[in-house]
Amino acid sequence: MFAKTTEVVKEKKLVMTSTVGGAIFKSYNSIIQLEASGEATIVRSKFEYELNLEHLEKVFNTVALEQLVRDNLKSYSKNLKEISELLSVPE
Repeated sequence: MFAKTTEVVKEKKLVMTSTVGGAIFKSYNSIIQLEASGEATIVRSKFEYELNLEHLEKVFNTVALEQLVRDNLKSYSKNLKEISELLSVPE
């Protein structure tokens, strides 16, 4: 999968979209928003994707694969929040 950044608001928002289908995702779009809240950071993540089932159904159980992708995206959001809280919050 190849992704391109389609929108950036420095230290606030990142939008990425897939440019070509890949082995796992037929299409993919992610929106990450960061918002300072006191000493914490609120992270809002929106992931829209379509799995490329033509290739994946032959190897994986579709339900298990969907759960694996969701778990991975939750971990990504959690890690992003932790990393963003290590950085100084812009005023």
